[in-house]
Amino acid sequence: MLGSTIEASFLVFFLAIAAIAFCLAIAHYRKRQELHRTGERAEGTVVRLEADERDWETPVSHPVVRFRTARGEWIEARYDNNMDVPTYTAGQVVTVLYDPNDPTYFVLGAAAVSAWEWGILALTIGVLAYGIYAYY
Repeated sequence: MLGSTIEASFLVFFLAIAAIAFCLAIAHYRKRQELHRTGERAEGTVVRLEADERDWETPVSHPVVRFRTARGEWIEARYDNNMDVPTYTAGQVVTVLYDPNDPTYFVLGAAAVSAWEWGILALTIGVLAYGIYAYY
């Protein structure tokens, strides 16, 4: 049972954070699912890794991928999905799932659900379980 208004405030705060994170995960999931329905697959190669200049505390390396579309057009673009960037190495062959109308919009890997989405789902369930526990 919640003992004070401070505890209730913390609970509401964490539930709000969990709800926002869950909504972001759902939006990310929907974009990936749309690419699975309408996108094209290609084999690409990680050409190089680029550091994110905006993130000076925890540097993240984004892969720059080169792949050929079904129309024969070569695309070289940086994979900027900060929520789903596992470790890549230059020269690594990757599966690219891209939008045929805008090949610069793509995801790496063919998984229907990314590890980030699973993590957010687990976090949301944990926060909700704590909220139920704290309330009762």
